[in-house]
Amino acid sequence: MANPRTIARLEAQIQRRAAHCLMFEIADPRSNFITITRVELATDLHSGKIFYSVLGDEGELSKASHMLEHAAGFIQRQVATVLHIRNIPHLRWVYDDTIAEAARLDSIARQLLPVTEELAELRALGPSYIPYDRGPRPVWDTEMQAKVTTTLLPVIRAEELVARTRAYFWLLVRADGTVDEVVLQTSSGSSAFDEAAARVARALLFAPAIRGQRAVPTWVVRDVSLIMQ
Repeated sequence: MANPRTIARLEAQIQRRAAHCLMFEIADPRSNFITITRVELATDLHSGKIFYSVLGDEGELSKASHMLEHAAGFIQRQVATVLHIRNIPHLRWVYDDTIAEAARLDSIARQLLPVTEELAELRALGPSYIPYDRGPRPVWDTEMQAKVTTTLLPVIRAEELVARTRAYFWLLVRADGTVDEVVLQTSSGSSAFDEAAARVARALLFAPAIRGQRAVPTWVVRDVSLIMQ
């Protein structure tokens, strides 16, 4: 088993020599789209992986992968000339999707930025009526019904309230349909019920409001009661 310093030195040598092959020794324009991101050798030095990224779309990735399949033997032989060890590791090329994934997440973040800024503005504005083309609609299922019952029924019994007791809340509904903020609008008359109803309100899930072609955050008034739907 090689020590870590030896492995790191060999990995660097392999990366430099393989990159040189791609840049100057392979007469294939597809090699210009390939960047070697790192090399990882097994601790016994019998095998290794050359990780690479590709500039371009899925089509460019497919072309680059096919090129590497044909060039792998040549690059392996060229790498062997700079490694002064008895057994040359068998090198396998592996696509490194970390750069592409980072770019994808950055694109998503840029798309969400206007929505994030709008949500922050609505928080600062506080409860208010916001225009939209289609309002948020509750997503109702047996799990949510169970939460309503287990949260509110004990309070109704303890406080000796009627089953129709309800409180009204301003809810700030995010663009993903979850509730961001809960503000009491009209009390039920029981602080214990209001607190329990606020917990229910915060757990609600909505089909978000739509303005134009996109989901947007908005404030909405919603009642919470044992018989809500």
